[in-house]
Amino acid sequence: DGIVRNCVNRIVLQAINILIYHYNLQLDFQTIEQVTLQEDEEIESGEDEAKLSEILIIRFMNSYIAAMPNEVAKNWLRFSQYFDFIRDFAWSGEAHIRYMFKKDMIAVLMDFFLDKKSPLVGFSSKKNAVGNNFQSPIFDPLIQTLQILIKKAVFRKNGNNPSTLQQSGEVYELSENAKKCLYCTEFYDKAISIGYHQQSVGIIIQHVCQDNEQISRQICTLIMQGLNKINSDDARAAAPYLEAVSYFVSMYDQYVYKRLEWVFGYPQPLSTSKVNNFDNFGCYMHNGIDEQVINYESTLCIEGCTSLTNIILQLSLIHI
Repeated sequence: DGIVRNCVNRIVLQAINILIYHYNLQLDFQTIEQVTLQEDEEIESGEDEAKLSEILIIRFMNSYIAAMPNEVAKNWLRFSQYFDFIRDFAWSGEAHIRYMFKKDMIAVLMDFFLDKKSPLVGFSSKKNAVGNNFQSPIFDPLIQTLQILIKKAVFRKNGNNPSTLQQSGEVYELSENAKKCLYCTEFYDKAISIGYHQQSVGIIIQHVCQDNEQISRQICTLIMQGLNKINSDDARAAAPYLEAVSYFVSMYDQYVYKRLEWVFGYPQPLSTSKVNNFDNFGCYMHNGIDEQVINYESTLCIEGCTSLTNIILQLSLIHI
């Protein structure tokens, strides 16, 4: 069943791409929507093959995307190929990307992904419940699609200057709805904790956090809280958080050193005991060379959370 859907996806996408490249279509759906009924009949008569092809592709894609909140959500156990098609469509060229930005697909996809936790109230029609307590939907292709689109979006920093992470070529402004979703920490919490396509999540984090101290702090907070909750014997649960950390600390901007202190902490003498009612720091009163004398506290100052360096040191002592 899944193999058949994959094959159909490839055939349909190949047909769409051939038409787009043959006629050099721009997929301007705003122009198509203004076509009158009489003009529509004339176009469908076959005299203008390029215009007819553009209308058919746009109408197909519009109806395909419109099925997401209801029909697709009802079949969430089998919707992986649905999002495979959308991801592959986005990969296919500039006209495809342009169409998806005009359809505000970042907001559409994130609203569907976040479900009841979406910050966009009333954005889409009533959505059917997706997933249950025993199984999570396969959202990896949806996350990959978001990564493709976000790499082509303009993130403004320091007023009007664009971020330096965007790819070359045409770039696109983010809608207000897309910004609301991208700055919603519920998205990152869900994507990281479940472990959806970690590379794509990391790239999204880089684009959203670059030169943005507020969202950087918020995302770092949920990453550190997640790491501190993980049991020492459950290494697999830590993997998506550590992958997110690798992307989070590897971008270079004006907040790079703050991010490093948030994640790894900074060294300070460890208070060990009290003698004559005074705190003693460092090596005083230690009986063994393997005892910890330096602590690495995060500058995030989250109650109940410590830095990644401290977590590693604690785990090393447990497993010695």
